[in-house]
Amino acid sequence: MDLGTFIRERRQAAAVSLRSLARTVGCDPAFLSRVEAGKVPPSDELIPRLAQALACEESELSVLTGRLSWGLRSNPEWKRLELSRSLVNIAR
Repeated sequence: MDLGTFIRERRQAAAVSLRSLARTVGCDPAFLSRVEAGKVPPSDELIPRLAQALACEESELSVLTGRLSWGLRSNPEWKRLELSRSLVNIAR
């Protein structure tokens, strides 16, 4: 499944409009529409806000954007290490 489809399906399952989700995560509805259509990727800053709004793992969205490989998810220490947060700290 691609990222846009995942976001759209989660949003629709929660009965949330695109405009409402865009307002919740602090982005333009047209931009979010392009993300759902697979035309543009979400920014690094938008991923955690989308994860919170869609009640999913931030790492799941990062994998779907292609920024992290599925192989990392099989790491037994994945949850404990919170790799996505570590990568953000390293980048700073």
